[in-house]
Amino acid sequence: MSPIVSLCGTVGMLLPRSATFLYGFAVLYSMLCIFITVTIMTTLHGSRKAMCAKFLSGDRKINPRIFPLGCCLVCLPDIEPNEMNVRRIEWLVLQSPLLRIFLVIMNIVVFMMINTRNHIWFLVTDVLWIISLLIGTYGSYMMASLGSEFLKAYRVSLMFYMVDTTQWIYYLNKVVLNFFNGINFFGYDSVLSSSAKSH
Repeated sequence: MSPIVSLCGTVGMLLPRSATFLYGFAVLYSMLCIFITVTIMTTLHGSRKAMCAKFLSGDRKINPRIFPLGCCLVCLPDIEPNEMNVRRIEWLVLQSPLLRIFLVIMNIVVFMMINTRNHIWFLVTDVLWIISLLIGTYGSYMMASLGSEFLKAYRVSLMFYMVDTTQWIYYLNKVVLNFFNGINFFGYDSVLSSSAKSH
């Protein structure tokens, strides 16, 4: 994941007009890496069915009260670890890159039509993306906490947290730079606008 994200950042710095697209691609790629990490857990157990059988034999249940949304969902009961519920949790993770693909395409179309990013559309898509990212992260943390106990020998939990931390650092970096752009910290010159500098 890191070489691809670094390459996107480097090319975006050298070709500022492509920075928005490359950032979107890098975030999408990191979300796909999270999804692949989650599916690796299922694969190492043998299958969803085998994984659920292990949890059911040990009387384990899926805990929905975890980071990042768990503090808001304290009243939710534990979830039965059957194949359908595990598949639903995987879809929570997969919806994030799928929605991101759609939003990136729509943002490119809207930008080409209005030729500026100073529009309410981009604020709405950013909010939708943050909500989708939180839901995807929530699903991935549920799967990570569920499967890590039986996969300690493979260090899957360590791999998951490395990928997740890298993704969040990359995403929060963009949020911070957008904030500084919003308060006109970068200024404007004849070469690049403040928006282009923040991307």
